[in-house]
Amino acid sequence: YPLLSWETEANFEGEGTEENPYLLNDANDLVKLSTLTNTTATAADYADKVYKLTADIDMTGISYKPVSWATSMYTVQGAAFTGTLDGNNHIIKNISFTNLATYGSTYGIIGFISANGVVKNLHVQAFADGNIDFGAIAYENNGAISNCRVSGSILGRRKVGGIVGWNY
Repeated sequence: YPLLSWETEANFEGEGTEENPYLLNDANDLVKLSTLTNTTATAADYADKVYKLTADIDMTGISYKPVSWATSMYTVQGAAFTGTLDGNNHIIKNISFTNLATYGSTYGIIGFISANGVVKNLHVQAFADGNIDFGAIAYENNGAISNCRVSGSILGRRKVGGIVGWNY
């Protein structure tokens, strides 16, 4: 379907740089980041930026597709995440990965973190149940994850971990 302007424009506070990161204030901003990194027309423009949480984010009842998600272990939908996500010591809570038929088989806040990608200072409370490959922070990590923690309940199939499902 054709994308509307709000789906292709960031409208985040900030500039996406280390000095002035894009600010993620609520669940709508996290979903927006997911949409931008999973849409072919915008993925390359947003997967390499710097993002910072400004508050705890409650995902209760929100359908969520991972940032830079994959339809299989080797197929990234938009662009692999090469930027930085600084949780700023906040929590993304009540995120549930149970609507498995919707978004392929690989799940996490981020689907794929590439060699230059960084996630830091983040707590995720996640619930996953089903025939999925899963890591609450990221399904696959080729980058750096530091000072992160995970709580919740996780049940999956092959590559399953609290923080990361498949780490290189």
